Amino acid sequence: MMSGYFHNKEATAATIDSEGWLHTGDIGCYDEQGYFTILDRTKEMIKVKALQVVPSELENVILKHPNVVEVGVVGVPDDRLGEAPRAYVVVSAPTSEAEIKELVHIHTS
Repeated sequence: MMSGYFHNKEATAATIDSEGWLHTGDIGCYDEQGYFTILDRTKEMIKVKALQVVPSELENVILKHPNVVEVGVVGVPDDRLGEAPRAYVVVSAPTSEAEIKELVHIHTS
């Protein structure tokens, strides 16, 4: 686990509670074998400039690619946009970033 955000005590306090628990914003459960499954997230919107971007909508678009097995989209800080979506993609065969970006462009334009 991390010890905190670099030079950002406010973000650290909002993420790590007084008992040391890291609050990711993910909602999950675990089964009898001890495997965890992420079911949802508490923070749904990514604020890109004045736009509200829903991560699950981008995930559904990216999952249309035949090589994409799994995807998670999160918001990351961006100096120009405020926040930007970033996709973490698991593929079954070699797939370029350009292919994924083109797919998103086609389905969101």
